[in-house]
Amino acid sequence: MKDCEIVIHGGTPFQLDVKDLQKELFDPTIKGTENFLEAVLKTPEIEKVIFIASVAAYNTSFPFLPAGKKSR
Repeated sequence: MKDCEIVIHGGTPFQLDVKDLQKELFDPTIKGTENFLEAVLKTPEIEKVIFIASVAAYNTSFPFLPAGKKSR
């Protein structure tokens, strides 16, 4: 983040096919956000932090199904 004034954090892994919500979604979301915020605190050049709920917010073709999955 060195030399950045604005950073964007897409806080949640984007997966449609998960078996263990805690391990595959919740834990990475929490730990990733903690790591991100620690890095922000160590980077005095940052003036603005933007959070989005998920990288899926950027996916204009949502929803795509995982490979091999069919809609019901």
